Amino acid sequence: MSFPWLKYRCSAPSAGIRKELKIRYFPTEKITLDISYNYRLSMVDSTEMQKLPYPNNIITKSLKASLHYSLYDYITLGTRVDFKTVSPYSSKGFLLFQEINYSFRKIPVTIWARYCLFNTDDWSSRIYTYENDLLYSYSIPALAWEGSRSYIMAKWKIGDFAELRIKYGMNSVIKTGSKPVNTDEIKMQMRVWF
Repeated sequence: MSFPWLKYRCSAPSAGIRKELKIRYFPTEKITLDISYNYRLSMVDSTEMQKLPYPNNIITKSLKASLHYSLYDYITLGTRVDFKTVSPYSSKGFLLFQEINYSFRKIPVTIWARYCLFNTDDWSSRIYTYENDLLYSYSIPALAWEGSRSYIMAKWKIGDFAELRIKYGMNSVIKTGSKPVNTDEIKMQMRVWF
């Protein structure tokens, strides 16, 4: 790819490369294994103090593996591991999460829950991970430094006329040499059909 115009963090024409290799394996109907390797070369302005910035090559490599397995029709478990390196910053990051999706059989309630641990050297090696969210909304947080991210979301179908979704998320991040920063979020959505 080439960019003959100026773009974010690059004040000169630049170029980039992106390559991805992805393997998906289905040993049975209930198990899915995904492995992907990503390579990206991009150009950004140097952070060194000079009168005219010049572009630096940033190389990002990431390896992801995820496993989803359905024990029964109403319960699915998932595990994901990510490893990422960014050079020339010599920055690296790691992420591990476990999730569960459970649909009750007697009542019309579905629950999604996840617990995630991450550890990156800095913001340049941040790792993005998609989360289940409210309908017509999405959540892809950038996880950096050291910490954990967890959430639980429930969907309750109320007859044939309404649906209630509630999500509660917790984030705890520790930057180098500082105290933990904890943030909580709660979201709610009610849909009614006429």
